[in-house]
Amino acid sequence: MSSSLVSSPFLILLSALLMAVAWLVPLAGPLNSLGWVILIRMAIVRHRKAAGRVTGLSGLIHLLIAFHWAGRTIYETTHLGVFGSIVGFLLFLVWEALPFYGFGVAASTLWRRGPNWIFLLVPIWILAERFWPKVFAWSIAHTYLDYPPVIQLAEVAGTSAVAALVMLFNVTVVYGSVLIWPDRMAASAAPRWRSLAAASGMVAACLIWGVVREHRIAAMQTTGARLRVAIVQVDPTVVGAIERLRELSDSVEGPVDLFVWPESALGIYHSSLQDFRDEQRTTELSEAPNPALDPYSNNRSHLLAGGKTYDEGGRDRGPYRNCAFLINSEKQIVGRTSKRTLMPIGEYVPLERLVPWFREWLAVDTDLIPGVDYAPLQLSTGVKIGVTVCYEDTDPAIASANVRSGADVLIGLINASAFTSPTTLQQHLRLARLRAVENRTWFLRCSSTGITCVIDPNGRIVKQLPCGVEAVLVADVPYR
Repeated sequence: MSSSLVSSPFLILLSALLMAVAWLVPLAGPLNSLGWVILIRMAIVRHRKAAGRVTGLSGLIHLLIAFHWAGRTIYETTHLGVFGSIVGFLLFLVWEALPFYGFGVAASTLWRRGPNWIFLLVPIWILAERFWPKVFAWSIAHTYLDYPPVIQLAEVAGTSAVAALVMLFNVTVVYGSVLIWPDRMAASAAPRWRSLAAASGMVAACLIWGVVREHRIAAMQTTGARLRVAIVQVDPTVVGAIERLRELSDSVEGPVDLFVWPESALGIYHSSLQDFRDEQRTTELSEAPNPALDPYSNNRSHLLAGGKTYDEGGRDRGPYRNCAFLINSEKQIVGRTSKRTLMPIGEYVPLERLVPWFREWLAVDTDLIPGVDYAPLQLSTGVKIGVTVCYEDTDPAIASANVRSGADVLIGLINASAFTSPTTLQQHLRLARLRAVENRTWFLRCSSTGITCVIDPNGRIVKQLPCGVEAVLVADVPYR
């Protein structure tokens, strides 16, 4: 390979396309690895600056393809206009691509110190994923979700463990490829078959452990008590949404332990509201208009649904808390939890105190405050529900804190109506699936427009609804 950037446009583009396709097509994890192998090979045959330029450009193109929907979303959800949205999207791509530049520089530097040094690329990339500030918590681990033996390591050390295994595989393939097809700009010493065998053995051992662990966890799901849940997918922003939520809930036959409605399905209430028995009092303690003064009069068990609350003096102006309400058949609010992690740009603006006009530009017109409680919500049967709200299902710390506090099952409430691309919904689900493996618990997602689904403790999607349809998904899930 030549060290010139312009002499290898095909390889740069090929690497980017292969890495990106795994974000768009199921079962494409190996193609992602092939893209990384090409990327690393391009880096190790170049000097540091040239290697950084090549890998940085490939990474940027890969991000442009994988997250192509983000530009349109910026335009549709902010006041930046066409030009401002394009600039914002490009800045996002450059920022997210900077770790690729550093990765290329590191690959070139390490290879010239000696071939075995290249394995340090594994922790270098994991540290970059872990500590580089990102809008989306994406990881190379998310490209292998359709290969259960690979992702079982999430139980040990979360997303980073899976990413480390994938990157170790990528680097091992590069190391072996140089043994078979040496390059004239090779390292100071030749690669060794013994080192290749050791690295390959580590990858194989992790995969074998993953297969064994997957089967053991699956066997554990065949016994024990079960929770029957009816998850309703309806967009709460459309007219008549509350009626459709009620109708679909009524259509479920047989006993149900818990009905689940999405984020923002209910109204905005004073934090002192304790029940929905008196519509007049509920009217006094809520913002108008509010079609959910009596959310679900036919509720025959429990209803878990999203809404907002405000404190004294906050009516019609906030600040608000984005909440999940647990309501029993007697119309009592028997539990509630507030969203703990606010989403940057969507729910708050970083540095807004220093640059207050950022808030208007980004169309953040609601003042939200985070919750602090991780205690699960408890049904009358004793089952404890750990709840994530909106984008919280992409944050491993929220789910693990719920489980440490005693949650038997995890449920995510999501309002994704602002996103019109099915790819966006698929990628949000990708970022959330490992919560089930990390905590070895069932994870149920109720999303307004998709993707509503049931994920087992091995990370497999066992049931799901299509995007954009109004429907109900009924599932019997074991609990811890």
